[in-house]
Order: sequence, then C-alpha cells, then structure tokens
Amino acid sequence: MEMIGRGKVTGFKWFVGTMDDGKAIDSGTIFLESALKGSDKESTAGGKGYARGYASQPYRCSNAQVVKRIQHLDTPFSAELIIESQTDGRGEKSEVLIDIRPVIDPANPAGRPDEAKAKKAA
Repeated sequence: MEMIGRGKVTGFKWFVGTMDDGKAIDSGTIFLESALKGSDKESTAGGKGYARGYASQPYRCSNAQVVKRIQHLDTPFSAELIIESQTDGRGEKSEVLIDIRPVIDPANPAGRPDEAKAKKAA
C-alpha cells in the first residue's frame, strides 16, 4: 500500500558499495522532523523527566537513488513523501520511503531557511 504525506526533511544520508564482508549495500535514509510528545512526568521511583519540541526521525529509503535526487538541496525543506507500507504476512510491518518531492516555496525557491526569513523581514 502506498501513502502520500508531507514532512520537513532535516537531513539525509546514502551509501552504495561493498562492505568488508563482501555484502553489497544500496541504502538511503531521510531524517524527518517529528514532534516530541510534550510531557512532564514523574515515575513512582521518584525520577522526573520532561520532553517538548522536535526531533529528527529516520525513515529507510528503497535505495540510495531516492536520496541522491535531493542531495543538492539545503536542509531543512518541506517535501511530499511517497511511503510504501510492507509486511511479512505475520504481523510485522515496516514503512519504506520510495520517493520524495520537494515542495517549492515561491518566496524561497532555493529552499534556504535564511533567505525566507530575510524576504519576510524586508
């Protein structure tokens, strides 16, 4: 099943080659901004914690080519994401990013955060 969504790309990486053990690798990872669940918690053992804001979450790509197509862009940028849901038939499922399409802001066609801020301030 394919799903289409939007997200903020905060980073990416890819690798194509052969590992020391002879295993061929063709992989890519996109990092998307994810909201942290806001929490102010205390444990029954007396511990205390707090979470707020955003973090980057990795999404596995179908191959390195998915990332290579966008590697020239500065991060962060908004993108439309095509995600394929896969299963092993026994209840285990995973999501694989099969395509990414940058969403171009007319006020900032290069996708650079500093340029958008400068144009809004002007």
